[in-house]
Amino acid sequence: MDLVEAIRKFYYSDVSAILLQIGDHGSVIDTLTGVVRHRFDRPRGAPLMATRMTVDTAAIRRRHPHHFGRPSGSRQFVLAIGIAAVLLLLFGMAQLGFFDGMFLAGLGQAG
Repeated sequence: MDLVEAIRKFYYSDVSAILLQIGDHGSVIDTLTGVVRHRFDRPRGAPLMATRMTVDTAAIRRRHPHHFGRPSGSRQFVLAIGIAAVLLLLFGMAQLGFFDGMFLAGLGQAG
C-alpha cells in the first residue's frame, strides 16, 4: 500500500507501520554504509587518533567565557519557544486521537 494512499484514507496503523519501516531501513543503511566508510577511512584498522591529545580547558574557558557562562536571555527564549512547540505538538496529537490506543495498536501490528 502506498504511503500517500494510506494517509489519504486515514489508515493510521498502516501509516505508522510504513513510517517505522522507513526509519528501520534508514538506520540499517546508515549502519552498513558507516562500516564500509570507516574501512576506507582507516586502512588496516589503524586508529583514528593514535595518541590522546591534552586539552587545556582552563585556557579555553578564559578565551570563550560566553560559551561556558549561564545561558543568555535569547537562548532561554529559544528554549522556551522549543518547549512550547513540543507541547503544542503533543496537544495536537492528543486532539487527533494519537494517544487513545489506536496509534499504539498500529505500532504493535507493524512487527
